[in-house]
Amino acid sequence: MPLNDGGPLIIARTKSAFRLTTTAYCLAMIVLLSFANPPTAYASSDVSAPVLVSSTVTPTELNISAGSATTKVTARITDATGTTAPTINASHDTGQSQGFGSMTLVSGTPQDGTWERTITIPQGAATGSWNVLLYPLNDTIGNSSNGFQTLATLNVTGASSDVSAPVLVSSTVTPTELNISAGSATTKV
Repeated sequence: MPLNDGGPLIIARTKSAFRLTTTAYCLAMIVLLSFANPPTAYASSDVSAPVLVSSTVTPTELNISAGSATTKVTARITDATGTTAPTINASHDTGQSQGFGSMTLVSGTPQDGTWERTITIPQGAATGSWNVLLYPLNDTIGNSSNGFQTLATLNVTGASSDVSAPVLVSSTVTPTELNISAGSATTKV
């Protein structure tokens, strides 16, 4: 084959060689960069709710005849990404409740920590059984446990207590008819 006859063939070979060289260069750069920045190992995703490992409520016998009485609630809770502050409450069958609020992390971490909160039952509150309830647990990415958990039952003793809700004895509203066609009107309760 004569040289001048292969002009287009030489150009075709040059384009092919250029494509091969560019492809080899790109592959070489990918390989080099993969060694410069090794892949990061990611933890598996957290799809589980926090877990109550253990809890204590002390004391469980409270006498409110001479004044308010206090109990301390402690809970150890674990979660892969971290527990948000747990919420507790003590409630009585009469509807009375005390101590509602968030617990405080006193040791460990949100991933494995001990949380505490005190509950005070005031003098004059209902006597008898009070349930200490742990609200559903949540973690920092939105996983939540199902339902309330009873951590303990308090036995509250003392003087007779006020377990009745306030009673409305009477009420009046004057005037009972209002004309608002000319503007606002006032009524007194």
